[in-house]
Amino acid sequence: MEAAAGREVLFSQTETHDNGSHRLEADCRRPRAVRRRRPLWGRPTHVSGVLDAAVLFPSKMHFADLTSCRYHSGPFDADSWAVPLLAVGWLEEPHPFSTGEVPAPFVSRLRTLLAQTKGEYRQFGFRGVHVCSLCASKSQVSPCEAGWSQENLFVPGTGEVFVTPGGVLHYIEDHSYLPPASFLVAVSRCPDVDSIGYRQALRQANAGVHPPLDETWAECLAKSKAFAEAVAAKRRLPQGGN
Repeated sequence: MEAAAGREVLFSQTETHDNGSHRLEADCRRPRAVRRRRPLWGRPTHVSGVLDAAVLFPSKMHFADLTSCRYHSGPFDADSWAVPLLAVGWLEEPHPFSTGEVPAPFVSRLRTLLAQTKGEYRQFGFRGVHVCSLCASKSQVSPCEAGWSQENLFVPGTGEVFVTPGGVLHYIEDHSYLPPASFLVAVSRCPDVDSIGYRQALRQANAGVHPPLDETWAECLAKSKAFAEAVAAKRRLPQGGN
C-alpha cells in the first residue's frame, strides 16, 4: 500500500495466471476509488471509441515476452484468437528483459507499422499518459507527451500473432531492449497496416479464422455516421409514420 494526497492513494497488485505452457505475470496499480466499484479487470471501458485502460490502470502493466496476452476482452484477449496471442515489449521495472543490438531496418519498419496502426486502428489505442518505469528507476526523464505509447500493434506470425505497445520503440532505442527473434522476423514480413494484405496476413496467421480486428477506425466512423443519420431520419418522420 502506498500513501499519496487525497484520492490518489494507490495499491499494487500482482496477478499470475497459467495458460498451458505459457505463464503470465500482470503487475498493475489502480486508484483506490476504482476498487470500490464493480471489478473492471479484464473488460475494457470505451470512451469515444478508445480504450480507457491508461486511466484505470495508470502505472504498470507487464507481460513477459512470448507469454499469452490477456489484457482486455476483444483483440487483447488470447481467447479471441484461434492461435496464441503473444505479448512482446510490455516492459516494466523491476522485471528483467533481453538487451542487445537491433538492426536499423527493423527499427525503421517497426516505426512505420506503429504509425500506421495509430491511424488505422485508433479504437484499439489506450487513453492517458504512460510513464516509463525503466526511466523512473534510473531517475531519467520518461517520455511524457500524450500518444508515445498508446497505440498497440498486432503482428501476424506463423501460427501465432504478436501484440506490442507503441512504447516498444522507446525501449529499443533508449533501454537497449532486444525483442525475440520470431518477432523480428514477423515485423520484417508484416504488410503495411493500411493494406488489404495486412488483414489477409492476420487471417492466415490466425489459422484462417477472421481476426477480432474486424473494423478499421474509418469503418467505425462510417458505421457510426450511418447509424446517426438513420436515427435522425426516423425522428423526422411524422408521428405514427413508418
